[in-house]
Amino acid sequence: MSLAEMLKKSRELKEVSKQDLAKALSIPTTIVSYLEEAEKFQDELISLLASALEIPVDVFKGEATLEPPEPTEEELKEAIVKKAKYPYIRAYILDPEICVNPEAAMKLFGDQELSLAEQNVILYLSTTALYHFCDTNYSSFAFDTYLFKLHGTLLKKFEEDLKHLSLSAEEREERLGNARANVFSCDTIENIAIHVFKQFAEEMEQKLAEEVHDFKEDLDLPMTWNVDDKLMKIEIVDSKGTIRDEIKLLDVKERNK
Repeated sequence: MSLAEMLKKSRELKEVSKQDLAKALSIPTTIVSYLEEAEKFQDELISLLASALEIPVDVFKGEATLEPPEPTEEELKEAIVKKAKYPYIRAYILDPEICVNPEAAMKLFGDQELSLAEQNVILYLSTTALYHFCDTNYSSFAFDTYLFKLHGTLLKKFEEDLKHLSLSAEEREERLGNARANVFSCDTIENIAIHVFKQFAEEMEQKLAEEVHDFKEDLDLPMTWNVDDKLMKIEIVDSKGTIRDEIKLLDVKERNK
């Protein structure tokens, strides 16, 4: 006697309904019906099990494959942020309060650790902070340390550059004196910002990781940025909606040539 025959005969002998047996076993009635008449109730059981697993019947039967769900915008952003060289900075500049069009920016960032657009936004922030430091002699960033280490290198380059200019000995010495006393006399602020790009980015990354937002004045916030990928430029917009700066997208290293 088969299991199906034994089950049905015993159930009827005890005058127990399929529903009562299912309840006693804590299983759906469909399973009892399937055990007694497998062929008749197979489709119904398949439908029940597929529903419980939240997959289509054809996937349950192996006739189709289950397509992974489309990632949400937030999941896409998290994935892109994780790939970044400076993930906290990337998350910060992709914030809708800073970035006019995060979706377009994320497409540009793609799988790159440090995208061209990202480099230019960070460089702009670094340059802005340096201008603030030059004007006020104060910064929440450690520019004193960065520039102290950099001064000797810039001074040496500045001295070499002076040799190629038609200057009197007095003029040359005056310029050298200014450069020895002030690092900002050695080169433009824009070029100095390129030299300290890495140190600035690492410090800002640390600040954001520790949720220290003491740099709003340094960076002249609030401001937003938007990228025009057709014209390959970034627009910096102030709180009044006025375009403050337009930056051509270039590799940071190329800007110093």
